[in-house]
Order: sequence, then structure tokens, then C-alpha cells
Amino acid sequence: MKRVQCIVNDELRKQEVYTSLCHDRKLGGFAFKVVPESLLGALWLQFALAVAGNKKYRACGACGQWFEVSPDVARTSRSYCKEACRARAYRARKDRAQAMAAEGKSIKQIAEELGSDEKTVTGWLLQNKE
Repeated sequence: MKRVQCIVNDELRKQEVYTSLCHDRKLGGFAFKVVPESLLGALWLQFALAVAGNKKYRACGACGQWFEVSPDVARTSRSYCKEACRARAYRARKDRAQAMAAEGKSIKQIAEELGSDEKTVTGWLLQNKE
């Protein structure tokens, strides 16, 4: 941990990330700000804030993109980075269930392999027949 601390502190200094006391019109007073002078400085600042805040990240189950998982941002049980990825994964599970049924697998086998329940799988398969 000490090594990470030293590296981050060195990079923040090297990339000219400054602290500043600024007048804030919205607050009607002063605000303390951390100001990076470059994009690389902003990235090091973002990393430092993530480490200090003990933030956790997870890869999206559909697209693989990393996203923050914390109570402030989204549910900690969330598996997908956005709604479109969640919907894409759902459609993929339905399509896979239909393909497995065509291969002759039972509803129970399909449910176990897809991590679903038999009632849901039955609904998916009935939708295909309509």
C-alpha cells in the first residue's frame, strides 16, 4: 500500500495537480478545489480519489467495460454497465435457451446452465412458439 501511495503522490506532483482556494458564487464563499493542469494529471487525480475512496469496479457482463460499483453510483449487485447491456444479455439468454431446447435439452438443464429458474425458461420457450 505504501508503494502505491508513493507512486500516486509522485505522479500528482509531476503532472502538476494543484490545490486551490477559489471563490464560489453558488456557495457565496470559498471552496477548496483540486485542479489538474493536464489530462494525465486528471487521470492520476481520478485514480487517487478512487484509491482513497476504496471504490470497487466490475467488468460488464455483456460488453466487458469496467464500471464503478458503489452505493453512491448504483446497486452493488449490478452486473451490467448500462440498461442496453442488461437487455442484450437477457436476449442472449433467451436465444441460448431456445437453441438448447432445439438440441433436446430439458427445461431443468437449460435453467441450470443459464442460471435461471424453470418457470422463466418455460416462458421464453413459449414466446418462441407464438
